[in-house]
Amino acid sequence: MLSTARRKIAIPDGTLKVSDQTVLFQDGASSAETGGTELGKALHSLTGLTEETWSTITHTARQVNFTSGQVIFDEGDVSDLLYVIEQGTVLVFRPATGAQAEYRVAEIGPGQTLGEMAMIDGAPRSLSARAETDCRLSVVDPDDVRALPDGDRRLAELKGSLSTTVVRRMRESNDRYVQALESDLRRAREQQQFGRFFIYILAMMTIGTVVNDVIARQIVEIDIYTVSFAWQYLAILLVPSFAIIHHMGIPFRELGVTTSGIRRSLTEGAVMSLIGLALVLGLGASLRAMDILPGRPMTITLADLTGIIPYVVHSFLQELVGRGLLLSSFRRFLNDSRGIFSNVLAAGGFAMFHLHFGFAAVGLTFVSSIVFGAIYLRHRNLAGVSLLHAVLGVGAFYAGLM
Repeated sequence: MLSTARRKIAIPDGTLKVSDQTVLFQDGASSAETGGTELGKALHSLTGLTEETWSTITHTARQVNFTSGQVIFDEGDVSDLLYVIEQGTVLVFRPATGAQAEYRVAEIGPGQTLGEMAMIDGAPRSLSARAETDCRLSVVDPDDVRALPDGDRRLAELKGSLSTTVVRRMRESNDRYVQALESDLRRAREQQQFGRFFIYILAMMTIGTVVNDVIARQIVEIDIYTVSFAWQYLAILLVPSFAIIHHMGIPFRELGVTTSGIRRSLTEGAVMSLIGLALVLGLGASLRAMDILPGRPMTITLADLTGIIPYVVHSFLQELVGRGLLLSSFRRFLNDSRGIFSNVLAAGGFAMFHLHFGFAAVGLTFVSSIVFGAIYLRHRNLAGVSLLHAVLGVGAFYAGLM
């Protein structure tokens, strides 16, 4: 025979009544008799609970069924019933109030207890609980335990064990809260740093636009093919770059300035340099033969060879900006684990700094920057990519491609 389970809730005068909500259980059947194995497991997991108390609780518990979506208890209810989930999933939540949406606190399943705080201190329910799926719960009523011989002692022992469980859960909850707080602080710092990085990008674009406009309008007589112009232009770009590195507190090792992986990086850079130099010289010769060479070819002299070492340093500083700062920052802020999209963005930005050499130079710089970025992403080291940059840059200049 089926009967209606009692559910004690508060009414204004502070007394208790039975709610109108209908939940069903086998009349006269205890949790132990109906196979309440999860209740037994939950009680066995409690610290300091004796076998006698375990037996008493399991034989006084009732099994109750709730349908999906049915409320088990509401926030503010006065009830000291303890629930153990046998089957299904229960949602613990804070109900929606006005403009405040429902807040989901936790989902709990078989073997977990529900309502232990109200059993311990008798205070109104601090949260609401609802069956997310069809559920079967074992219900422990303190009044049923007290009615037994030595019931008060058994109930006190159960409450003591539950207190230990509650403290453990509160500690775990505090740990989760601290982790969430730390995560929020990290996100706030990243948002602040992204704002600084965005201002940096705007500053770099402005510098590039101003320099290109000055050259295009011939406001100042500038020979863009001289070493002095290359260093002056780079120095202008380095000022905001080093400023943002300082303000964002970025360690140089995160920008590829590290000995980690340097051997592999240099080896790969050297091999790619030989291949790239052959391709650049071949392309320059072909375009020259077709009389469509975008730049002016140069003859290498002994004096030029002595200037290669400074250009290697120049290439390293360019890579520090292009790959170390731009590419790494894009990967970080876009959460781009593979770095492909970030590589394209960094290559595009870096190529635009070469607009004063013409669109052909921009295209060549973009393609080469994609290659530079791919090598950098493999080793996270600027050594090899700086070597490749220097070799291809010297080859492109003297082949007349820039």
